[in-house]
Amino acid sequence: MISLRNILGVISLVSLATGIGVKPAEGCSAFSCTTGGAVITAKNYDWTLGDGLLIVNQRGVTKTSRLFPDPQAPRWTSRYGSVTFNQYGRDLPQGGMNEAGLVVEVLWLEGTEYPADDARDDIGCSQWVQNQLDTAATVEEVIASFAKIQIRAQVPLHFFVADSTGCTASLEFIEGRQVFHAGDAMPVQVLTNSPYAEALECFTSWSRRSEDVPTSSGSLDRFVRCASMTRQATAAPDASEFAFGILDGVRQPGFTQWSTVYDQTRRVVSLKTLGNPTVRSIDFAAQDFACGRPVSIADIDASPIGGAIAWRPYSYQDNLNLVTKTYRGTPFLHSVPDSLYAVIAGYPEQSRCTR
Repeated sequence: MISLRNILGVISLVSLATGIGVKPAEGCSAFSCTTGGAVITAKNYDWTLGDGLLIVNQRGVTKTSRLFPDPQAPRWTSRYGSVTFNQYGRDLPQGGMNEAGLVVEVLWLEGTEYPADDARDDIGCSQWVQNQLDTAATVEEVIASFAKIQIRAQVPLHFFVADSTGCTASLEFIEGRQVFHAGDAMPVQVLTNSPYAEALECFTSWSRRSEDVPTSSGSLDRFVRCASMTRQATAAPDASEFAFGILDGVRQPGFTQWSTVYDQTRRVVSLKTLGNPTVRSIDFAAQDFACGRPVSIADIDASPIGGAIAWRPYSYQDNLNLVTKTYRGTPFLHSVPDSLYAVIAGYPEQSRCTR
């Protein structure tokens, strides 16, 4: 059977064979803080293209980790609805928030080395993001899930996880080991594109020297800059405005495609994009997450109509159009056979509403 992990393996091998590097031009930045009476998590998605879909994912949907029907494949049923940001296909998000206020985001990390296969069920990186948004409410539950599942992939990533209580965690794979930083081990709730321990050491050293805040676009400098700005969180009257201000302070001109602010207390997602700098918001209270009706989607750059996001019913063709455009627009995916686009776009067609 073909899994998403197999396809990602093919993609990585093709990239290496053609000499195309996979390192992004710049890197992402994420942070969490409590301000304006709310727990806030925010992220800049820095990449070479900004196409994407907003997707309202339903609760009560049974899903599989395999691209083709396989009775032995790992399965799960979504306990929570979510709103996700999807660039490379539905159910393969780059990040999002669920009804419980859990946020999961991916960031690039050169040098990532995933552990060897073991007896646990395996799942791809983006699938894991959706899996956690479907099934977990807290950072503790995310960490506990690794007793049963493992991430198997080729793409070098690490993950930022935050829940509605203000708890955060970073998940990394260092020298073949799975490494979490959470609770007291994550005193600075920021993640960029360096291993968390290295970035924390850099910030601690900078704090002791009392030097000017660094201004470069480098990962460690962005970590320090972002961490220094979150120190002012308690005095901010408007949580969303404060968070966007920090994201503006670490944005990469021409590469920051999406800036996203999650209000985990009020369950509101706000975003602006390079293609549309108008701030738009999604209130979870206005969404219907029950399964059994068409999934709602919206173009990530679309302007609101009458002040509201212009949702429309999802279709396979929407997904195929997205996958085709983004795979062709991503340098290290140019050599992926066109025949795989339909396979990836058809992945959600296996999902079934079960309640």
